Amino acid sequence: MPKICARCLEVADDDATACVCGRRLDDDDLAPGSISEKYGESPILLSAENSEVPVPVARRAKVPTVAPLPRYPGAKLSMPAPLGDPLRSLRWGLIGLILISLALTALGTVGNLLQGNQAEAIKVGSIGLLSALWLYGITKLLPNRPTDILYLRSFRTDPSTGGIRTSLERALEPKFRVSGIRDPKRRWPRILRFFSYILFALKYANPRYLNLEAGNEWKGRLWRSLGEAKGVVIDFGDLTEAVKGEIRLCEKCMGLRRMLFVVRSTAGIDVWRQPILDSLDGDHSAEKVNLVAWPPDGHDRSEFEQRAVEFGDRLPEKPAGFNPDARHLAEHLPGHVYQESNNLLEVEIAVGLAIGTVATVGLNTLVELKSGYSFAGMPFFLIWYVLLWVHYVSFRRNSGSRRRRRIAFWTVFFPILLTPVMALSIGLLLPSVQKVRVAAARMQSSNNLKQMGNAMHNYHDSRDHLPGANAPVTDFRGGGKKYPVSWRVELLPYLEHDNLYQQDRFDEPWDGPNNIKLLGQMPKVYLCPSDPEKVPAGYTHYRVFVSRPTAQPSAVFTDGLPEPKLYSLTDGTSNTILIVEAEEAVPWTMPEILLYDRNQPLPKLGGIFPGGGNAVMADGSVRFLRDSLPKDDLRGMISKDGGEIVGDW
Repeated sequence: MPKICARCLEVADDDATACVCGRRLDDDDLAPGSISEKYGESPILLSAENSEVPVPVARRAKVPTVAPLPRYPGAKLSMPAPLGDPLRSLRWGLIGLILISLALTALGTVGNLLQGNQAEAIKVGSIGLLSALWLYGITKLLPNRPTDILYLRSFRTDPSTGGIRTSLERALEPKFRVSGIRDPKRRWPRILRFFSYILFALKYANPRYLNLEAGNEWKGRLWRSLGEAKGVVIDFGDLTEAVKGEIRLCEKCMGLRRMLFVVRSTAGIDVWRQPILDSLDGDHSAEKVNLVAWPPDGHDRSEFEQRAVEFGDRLPEKPAGFNPDARHLAEHLPGHVYQESNNLLEVEIAVGLAIGTVATVGLNTLVELKSGYSFAGMPFFLIWYVLLWVHYVSFRRNSGSRRRRRIAFWTVFFPILLTPVMALSIGLLLPSVQKVRVAAARMQSSNNLKQMGNAMHNYHDSRDHLPGANAPVTDFRGGGKKYPVSWRVELLPYLEHDNLYQQDRFDEPWDGPNNIKLLGQMPKVYLCPSDPEKVPAGYTHYRVFVSRPTAQPSAVFTDGLPEPKLYSLTDGTSNTILIVEAEEAVPWTMPEILLYDRNQPLPKLGGIFPGGGNAVMADGSVRFLRDSLPKDDLRGMISKDGGEIVGDW
């Protein structure tokens, strides 16, 4: 007898042991109508079991036992797509979103740690992990396997059918997954799903709702999906022509023993057997019909659930298998014209998740930039939490699985309960983290000033004077006009940046076409540890006090004059400021001045660290100048020859 491969639907001779596609053939692959004597009744089902054992390839039979199906371009044989499973597709989409979220969280946390932003790293890491755990909880609510048992009721959902599916889930879970078919026209509009796929998942994971996609091509997709299921539950309380056609299709595809009929207990259970037999093709014994009665009020469901458990225990472990001979029954089901299509549900969900994520993050970022507050998007999230709560209440009321109710509880309440705890923890940690961060930044700035102070002394030792603050250099390169040069440029050879020093042209200003290129090559020693968003690239806070040539008393450096000498500091090197942290940052190659005049207000110092700022004295020691330092004492430390008496600071 001919055989039909369940994988590719090719027909082979009865003595063949393998199909041309490589699948092993056995007696379960005999064509419909060819082994009726062996099994004694129809329908004859194709096995869905595959085997990869290499065996001799069969010869193709000359005469097929079933009519060839229309072929899609590029396909070997036409096969309708199974019923769409948005929940399962969404689960894989969320898993991908979790992986992306964890990767971005790791990058953000490490990036902030490398920049010394410990507080921001804790914030990014905590929020990222919380979001990933929450999304993981959502994935635990979604199915991770195909549908085992189909529930059929002509795309209808109402309070009574919702209770039936809830009890079926309670009785058959976790061994089986029960799903029903829903017309996508009754779902949320696609644009709303794109922006709220999480709410969509929580709603349609609820057994009260039918959660498999079906459209105008539902006939072919139901035919295909019956072969991948282990059983079917048919609600016989609403006997429409569509239900009658589905009963005949299920009987042909799966056999009567895999079918469970749900009837109403308003009449005796035996009364329902004859209408069911009248809906079937052929002669069947009434004892072979699996019936279970649903109580009229839906309260006492123990007997119903017990019968459902017994039905599940009797189901075979393997799916029914695809039956090509049942196609004509699918074609003649009432309703739309028969179609076969393969939809792009997974692509739609992936695009929807991407649009929803980008839109949510972008909207919150836009509102934050406009308002300047990071909590400006809270009203949107508050509305979203309210909707989440509404769907959770519905899910908990209708879900028959205690496990899924428990997961839903923690999924919904986990962020609500943990958010204030996390906020309190961050609130307690941030001050200490901020103190550590500030202390580390102060230490780094102190080290920078120490290096610059040593470079000043090395410069003085080799040339017998200090570099001018903004004077032309004596070792002039080039034949043009002499321009002022910043002391920071002159110190480059003594800070191990001689190559950078050689690139500077002394015959053009600091912002000339060549020298302006040096602005982006500022050595790290001139970078004061501070908020990078407040300081442009190539700017520094390290500056020196400069006095006018006729000012008395004066600072260490004089405007436009070179070669200050350490022995001219009559107030003592340990009492005279050499370099200081100024509040205003300037381009590091710019020959600017921080003007000091005893008759003018003092320039603003510090502002980088709380309580004051660092300064390196002329003897190379680094001091922290507190904001509480008296102005007269500060003036005394700025001047080199004023003879002021500085208090104990």
